[in-house]
Amino acid sequence: MKNKKLIFIIGTMLWTAVIFTFSLQPGEVSGDLSGSILETLLGIFMPGVLESPEKLELFHLILRKCAHFTEFLILGVLSRNAMHYMPVQFKGISAMAFCLSIAAIDETIQLFVGGRAGRVQDVLIDSVGALTGILAILFLIKQKTRRSKL
Repeated sequence: MKNKKLIFIIGTMLWTAVIFTFSLQPGEVSGDLSGSILETLLGIFMPGVLESPEKLELFHLILRKCAHFTEFLILGVLSRNAMHYMPVQFKGISAMAFCLSIAAIDETIQLFVGGRAGRVQDVLIDSVGALTGILAILFLIKQKTRRSKL
């Protein structure tokens, strides 16, 4: 039990550090990273899209927003599991409040990084990702409880 507690608490802290590290990258570095990932994926699955700058730009935007969602889905899962071991009453709500505050801090950091911008829409995407992760954990807990009662 103690090992799980440490894994989820440290995992939450490390993942938060990963999120902040991405935010501290200058816009050009961040864009190059996501652009190279996108070009590799499109080259494999949709090579024709690489010939259209407009489509490439759209797919780049979609990839970046999916990355926001996924980063915070993982944070939601980790933080909800970490809250399981904390002396808080509303663990899901507490995890969501934590994730929302990290999303707000994350976008605020980007206001001070060259070539980046803090966006309210990204906080919303982050929040939906976190909520999805938290709800997935709550669903799994409920399923496990149902099975144990049978």
